[in-house]
Amino acid sequence: MAPAGSTRGSQPSSPSASECSAEESDIRAILTQLPSKTDLAAMFQRLEDSFSEKLQAVSADVQHLGDRVQALEEETETADRQWTECHTTQEIHSEAIRYLQRRLEDVDNRGDEIT
Repeated sequence: MAPAGSTRGSQPSSPSASECSAEESDIRAILTQLPSKTDLAAMFQRLEDSFSEKLQAVSADVQHLGDRVQALEEETETADRQWTECHTTQEIHSEAIRYLQRRLEDVDNRGDEIT
């Protein structure tokens, strides 16, 4: 091999035939260990199937949560409507009781009998 600071005119040394053969066999050994196109396609298919299953599970969970939220909203609306009706009824009863109290006081003040 030529020294690192050699001039332009020097020829690079070429590897011997046995070195090339050893390198080629090392490269071939490495290449044979790499997954094939079919292996890669199968791996990607398994990944895709796994992701699909997980997404379906997440989708089902989201749907379930959506159903629960909708049910809770409906229950809240029903409870709110019932509270409003009870409050309105209570106001009507309170007004009726006040009216009856005033009427009773008037009758008491006049000494009249209630008819």
